[in-house]
Amino acid sequence: MKISKIIKGIVGISVISGIAYAVYKYGEFNGENNQKQQNTDDEDFDFYDDEDEDFFAVRDDSEEKTHEFKPFCDVKIDGVSENKLSSLVLSICSQKSITNKTIRDYFGIDDFDKASDVLDALINAGYIGRMTANYRFPVLIKFNDYLRLTKKE
Repeated sequence: MKISKIIKGIVGISVISGIAYAVYKYGEFNGENNQKQQNTDDEDFDFYDDEDEDFFAVRDDSEEKTHEFKPFCDVKIDGVSENKLSSLVLSICSQKSITNKTIRDYFGIDDFDKASDVLDALINAGYIGRMTANYRFPVLIKFNDYLRLTKKE
């Protein structure tokens, strides 16, 4: 009985190792074919053409366009002070997108309409974009833009 278990174990290990070896060889064969195909496709390709230099060039900060945002004092929302709006914008600067629920949680309210008013004001000020999928609003203002706005005031 013990010998039959040992034989079954050896057979099982050999089957598993055979499958692993076959998969390895298939991957090796597939990789060689991909390499050969890549070599035949890229015969005339030169990685460092003069045309590529512009593509890989480091952008200068002076070339970067800055988006114009309204100052905090020009954004008026009923029941929201300028300081509260400024701290809201600071809190969303690090996020990629916000939702109506984010605004409601920030102000501690349950009113969807009030949060929608805040979102509309943020859209008009240019701080966030129009609603995308899943009721998310992309945040357009970044931390350096926030600092630039507070520096002007």
